[in-house]
Order: sequence, then C-alpha cells, then structure tokens
Amino acid sequence: MYVAAFFAVAAVFALFEYGVLPPALIPDTPENRYVVDVVGALTGFGGVVLIFSFMKLPFVRRAVEQEDAARALKARARYARLRIAAWLVLMIINVVLYYEAPMTSNPTYQVLVLFIAGVFCWPAEERGGGKA
Repeated sequence: MYVAAFFAVAAVFALFEYGVLPPALIPDTPENRYVVDVVGALTGFGGVVLIFSFMKLPFVRRAVEQEDAARALKARARYARLRIAAWLVLMIINVVLYYEAPMTSNPTYQVLVLFIAGVFCWPAEERGGGKA
C-alpha cells in the first residue's frame, strides 16, 4: 500500500501536468488566497503532526500493545495502513491546491513537507526473533 500511495500521488501530478485535470480554477481574490493558505497550513503541518504521532494515540497504542500477539500485529498493520491512507489524502489535497491555486506558494511548501513526511511513514516490518 505504501508504494501504491506514492504512485497515486504521482498519478494526480501527471493528470494535472498533461492537462487532463484543468489547473487554476480558484480565482485570485484575497479571501481565496487566505483560505488556500489556511487549508494548506492545516493539512500540511497539522497532517505531519498527525501522521508522526498517530501510533502514539491512546486507542492505537492500546491496540498495538495488547497481550494477544497475533491481534497486536494485525492492529499494527491496520493502523500503519490507515496512517499511509491519511498521508495520501493530505497529500492529494495539497497537490490539488498547488495546481488549482497558483496565486500563492503555500501549497508548494506543504507538498514538499508532506512528501518528506511520507518518506518517514515507511511501514515497519516485523523482524525475525520475535515471540513464538
């Protein structure tokens, strides 16, 4: 799923670059510029905080640290996929803002920040030598 998420983002980029999706649909007004900047900041920086601290949320932590090892591994895999899905949604929102609102540069930085954060969301795999 991790690689598929990056391919999905690349596909959205390609759709805009090849003219399949029309760019610059948001008119340049002060109100629109403000909304785009706020949405970009919230989804960019707020999203990074969310995906980096996702596994520390109390309900996620309880699920992945439970006594039943098989259920804990399933929960860990499920929440890792959910974190990647959250990254995908946040990234696509900022890519769309990047192309639809060229009047501000905030989405450009948010796409970069989220891309780098996505690299650090690489799903952890269980290594050998665990409990039997």
